[in-house]
Parts: sequence; C-alpha cells; structure tokens
Amino acid sequence: MEERVINYRTERNNNYQIFSLTRMGRRMLTLTDLMEMGTISEEIAGVLVFAMSNGFSFITAASPNGAGKSTLMAALLNFVKPGIQIKTYSGRREVELESNQEYFIAHEIYNSPFYSYIWGKAAGVFFSFIRKGTIVSTVHADNLAEMRNILLNPPLSINQKDFNQVDLIIFLKVEEDHSRKISSIYYPNQQNHRRLYSSISTFNQFNRELTNYIRTISIIKKIPQKRIELQIERSNAFIKKLKEKRINTFLSIREEYLNFYQNEFIS
Repeated sequence: MEERVINYRTERNNNYQIFSLTRMGRRMLTLTDLMEMGTISEEIAGVLVFAMSNGFSFITAASPNGAGKSTLMAALLNFVKPGIQIKTYSGRREVELESNQEYFIAHEIYNSPFYSYIWGKAAGVFFSFIRKGTIVSTVHADNLAEMRNILLNPPLSINQKDFNQVDLIIFLKVEEDHSRKISSIYYPNQQNHRRLYSSISTFNQFNRELTNYIRTISIIKKIPQKRIELQIERSNAFIKKLKEKRINTFLSIREEYLNFYQNEFIS
C-alpha cells in the first residue's frame, strides 16, 4: 500500500493558492455546496474526486462570466492528493518544473492584466507544463470545438499534443433560472477528446461512457481497470458521506479527504 505523510507546509501553501481563486470576502463554495445547488451530481462528483486523487489535469469552461468556472476549479483542487504542491503561473517563464508532483494553475486563459490571466506565448508555455506536471485553468468557451479554435489557433497556437493530454474538460452552463450546471465532460481518446457526460444523457448512456472511460484511462495512465473501478466506487461512497453529513466547509472537507485518501483510497 502506498504511504504518504501529510506535509502541512504544503497544505498551507495549497490553501493559499486555492483561496486566491475566489473574490475577497466571499465564502468559498465546496463540492458539497455545488451538489446541493444542482451544479453537479453525486455520480459525477465521485468520478472527479477519483480523477483528482490520481493527479489528473482539467479545464473548466463556459463563455459567460459568473458561470462558475473558477468556483468549480477551486472546489476540485480541494481534492489534490497529499504531498502535491500547487503553483500559480503568472505568465513568467522562470517557473521551474521540479517533478511530476506539482499542479500548475492559471486563473484563466484570457487576454487580461489580472494576476494569473495568461494569453499569447504565456499560454503555450503554461500548457507545456503538462509534459512533466499537471495543469488546471479556465477558458471562455461553451463547447469543445470553440475551445479548440481559441487554444490551437493564433495568437495562442498551443501545441495540439499538449492540449490532447488534458485529462478532463468540464463545460458549465447558466440556466434560465440563473442556476449553474455542468453541461458536459470530455476525456482524452487517441488524438481528440471523447464525451464522458452530457446533461441530456440517460443513465444507461452515462454508464456505457463510464465503462469506456475506465477502459481508456486504464491504458493511458497504466492503472488496472479493477483498481479504477474500486477507486471510483470508494470515491462515490466518500462523496455520499460528505453530502449526508452536510460537511460543506473547505477545511473540514479537506480534513475528511486526507483521512479518506490515507485509509481507503490507496489501500
């Protein structure tokens, strides 16, 4: 069994990096909050916790401001596995790639002077970090074709091989009643991304795609399928526990997750 000692200095650094994603004075919404609000289902939350626990990269996306891209990003980063250090990339090239035990975050891929909003060549540098570490960011796009058009063409011209390695692309939408929901999720499949989830999918369709996802990820990440199935099952049970016990603050969820990871996930 893998053993991982909790480094509380790393934990404090990561909390600081994640809290910087929210607007000052606002309570940080957690994955439990997002489930209660209907943004995400328990089943999808379990899959995403599995992905985060294995160090997967992801992008959250939606065209309008206020759709919940950064909120979802922060909520998922709460499940970075112990010992992984989060670094925020501000567009400077001198970021050092020390190991594959790092998460690199950019607050947004967007042409803006705000801190850690990156554009042009800086975006290409950021995506190159996926070759050794893990990347997380947000993009103003409502579907995969729109995202590819933004990222792969000038002025960004991100390396397509780097983009194709992004483990999860999560699109959100704002409903007529102003609620936020995940509309679709994609994962890498050969030279492109394949849809894992759509808000209009039936239960059976999602289960079929989940089976394909597990098979594909097993090949890409070299993780036995049975292990993936067990980890997703345990992640689902963990999510259900958080919801039933109404554990909904950032730090309390993190504490529960550290115990879960050490005692159940890696056993």
